[in-house]
Amino acid sequence: MINHESTAVDAEAGAGAVRALAHEVDQLLAGVTLASLDDDSLRELVVQSERAAQMLQAVQGRAMIEMVDRTEREATVDLRGSFGDGHPQDFVVDGIAVLLRCTKSSANLRLSTACQATQLPSAGRAWRAGHLDASKVRTIAEGVTPLMAQVGDLPEFVDAERVDQLINAAVAYATEHTVGQLRPWLARRVIRLCPEAAELRRQRAMADRRVVITPGSDGMSELWALLPSVQARQIQQMLSAVAHSAAADDPRTADQRRVDGMLEILLGEREAPPVAMTVVVAGDASAISAELAGVSAITAEQVAELLAQAGTVRTRVIPCDATTGYLVPSVAVEARYRPSGQLDQDVRARDVTCRFPGCRRAAQGSASGVDVDHTVPWPSGNTGPDNLACLCRRHHRLKHIGTWSLEQRGDGVLRWAGPTGRTYETTPWEYTDPVPT
Repeated sequence: MINHESTAVDAEAGAGAVRALAHEVDQLLAGVTLASLDDDSLRELVVQSERAAQMLQAVQGRAMIEMVDRTEREATVDLRGSFGDGHPQDFVVDGIAVLLRCTKSSANLRLSTACQATQLPSAGRAWRAGHLDASKVRTIAEGVTPLMAQVGDLPEFVDAERVDQLINAAVAYATEHTVGQLRPWLARRVIRLCPEAAELRRQRAMADRRVVITPGSDGMSELWALLPSVQARQIQQMLSAVAHSAAADDPRTADQRRVDGMLEILLGEREAPPVAMTVVVAGDASAISAELAGVSAITAEQVAELLAQAGTVRTRVIPCDATTGYLVPSVAVEARYRPSGQLDQDVRARDVTCRFPGCRRAAQGSASGVDVDHTVPWPSGNTGPDNLACLCRRHHRLKHIGTWSLEQRGDGVLRWAGPTGRTYETTPWEYTDPVPT
């Protein structure tokens, strides 16, 4: 027999706890005088408020799951046959949208993320502890989902234990990196765990390629395309080459030059500049651990396709350190300020992107807008791999302003120190899985 009086008391106690939490947060915030905080405390407030927000996101997600569960338990109406297939729980998202004064798509995204967290226990725990945000939970879930699904007639290639190991590693990586860094890190490992399925998914995705033109205002329109990443990268390199070939006194911005160049090429008014894609293979050309510079990991079949495109692809087989998975530069210290072409290429291939924490600006090619910079200025510092790193122009300037300092820790590992002394380490690109020590 249900004790309705006890249930009512529990419900009131729960509601009171929620109101007390909201009141406590409000009181804590009211007691913070930002102007009285020193620089480091101000930064710590930014960090801790973000963690608290992530914890509350997770609590909100669990509450949404409970709403769905209750609707399923208490459902008395079957909507099938009336307005098409459906169940009352399908409409929970509409109620969430009303509660939060947000769109249905936004509510659905929050609910689906909460559902994904229940299927990935380690990610859910990290979210509840404030170490991950919702976008990282989604990225991990979407990244590993292909390993859990049947792909065509392929048998299951990855056992649950190996998938769990990858999820745990992704959670650990995500706590120290951005979503932009997490996505390619995870994609590389998904390909390596099940290369056959990865290639089949790539072939199927080709069927969705398309171009969309959306008319805008003031005589402008938007041009959007879904196309293979390799060709997208080639187009990007072409347009960057056009932008950088303009005269020094050209008044147009780089973006304007790229648009104008694209139109001239498409309309036959200009020859497309030649570009060469660089495939970096850790081992040999049949290896799965292959990277297309600026695109990330690719399948062995893609490597073969690119190698067949004579004149448009440069293949570079590189040695990687077995302990770190980092590229081993082939050039040592040089007795001059400007790195040779080979050393420049080595450092760019080692770093792949700008090495400021969280920056994803691709470092491939002299037209990339990324410099190979001396950490310790020359001639006090040498021109060699242990004193060179890739920095985009913005973070190159930030380093020279002096509010941030930088040192090399060996093996290409950089340690940045912010204005209050907080330190952050960034590592070179991990081409192969490091051997555990």
